[in-house]
Amino acid sequence: MALQLPDRTLRFLQADGGLTPEVRPLVASWTAAPFMGGPFHYAFSGVESVGDYRWLAVFTEPGTGTIIEPVAQVPFAFSP
Repeated sequence: MALQLPDRTLRFLQADGGLTPEVRPLVASWTAAPFMGGPFHYAFSGVESVGDYRWLAVFTEPGTGTIIEPVAQVPFAFSP
C-alpha cells in the first residue's frame, strides 16, 4: 500500500502506521478477502504539500514483485 504525493513520489505504509520511501510490503502471506474499513488514519496539519494525492494498493505474487492486477486507487486532493 502506497501514498502517491503531489510530486508523484511514493511513500509506503508500514504496519506501525508510518510511511517510508523504501518499497516494503504492508503485510505478507495475507489471504485476499473483502475488507471494509480504513487501514490508515491521518489528520492533516496544514504543513503538508497542497495538491493531488492517491492511495495505491496492490497484491503481488508470493516471493516476487509481480503485481496482480488491478491496482486499487483512491485519489484525493488537499488544500488548506
